[in-house]
Amino acid sequence: MEERKLTPAEVVIRRVQQELDESEGYQELLDALKKYPPSMPIQYVAIVTPGDQPYVSTQLKTGLFGVTKETIRRARRVVIAYSQGAKQGVGGHLLGRKVFGLVSRLRGVAEGVSLISPFPFHNCYSIEDVKAFIDAVRMINRQTTISIKVSPSPDIEFIVSGLARIAKDNQTVIEVWLDGPRGGTGAAPDIIKGQMGMHVEYAIPICHEKLMDDGLRDCVVFMGSGGFRTWGDVIKGISLGLDGVVLGTADLVAIGCVRDRNCESGCRSGISTIEPKMQMLRDVDLNAKQIINFRAILQAQVAKALAALG
Repeated sequence: MEERKLTPAEVVIRRVQQELDESEGYQELLDALKKYPPSMPIQYVAIVTPGDQPYVSTQLKTGLFGVTKETIRRARRVVIAYSQGAKQGVGGHLLGRKVFGLVSRLRGVAEGVSLISPFPFHNCYSIEDVKAFIDAVRMINRQTTISIKVSPSPDIEFIVSGLARIAKDNQTVIEVWLDGPRGGTGAAPDIIKGQMGMHVEYAIPICHEKLMDDGLRDCVVFMGSGGFRTWGDVIKGISLGLDGVVLGTADLVAIGCVRDRNCESGCRSGISTIEPKMQMLRDVDLNAKQIINFRAILQAQVAKALAALG
């Protein structure tokens, strides 16, 4: 089937019967297709192609929906997200009307069921619990890069230092992502966005100095996220003590995000949507080139700023 093309279910069923008869999984696929009306459009999308395999990352959040040994084993990077800066102290809520098809399958839950991710991890209440979690991931995949995502709050420097101590004890290097409150999530309540915790400009130097004082600075890759969008943000973050930044909103804007902040209810740009017809608005090859262009321009601007700083 042609990727991303909308095809009526009856046509897909006919092709399956003609081309996949007696093959493994044939009857299971046929039974799944027959649940839908004959005229319903179906879109074929490859989840992970062989070319994508080396670049797969997975994120472990408090609900652990869809997390299996296989997903961890295949991931180049495993991000353990203890909190999100844009909605600190608030868990996640995925509405039941968005849990169907591919979403329900990947998350391993029934269709139409609202998903609640609690805050915090209910098996992690100390730095020793965090170490046990990291050790469990490393037992499954020793080659993966482990990233710990935390948000700035009082005593954040002790948390970051504890993570660095874990890295030193395990004789490895882990990434620590400090996620600020100005992240661009559209799925958080408006009253929460940007109003919780402390700003990263205050938290970064505190964490950096604590790591230096404890002799643990080389045990972590200290990254910043949540609000880094321009070359100026990158320069400020690294000057304050970061090793690098994680971009999110800036990349989305580069490919056509109009900043409706309505990701939870629907995206008119076709980016954060599970509606096949809306997904047709996106040209994946063009979007890839747009992100490459944006990153190249950002790199040039950072280099120019560094040259001006001497």
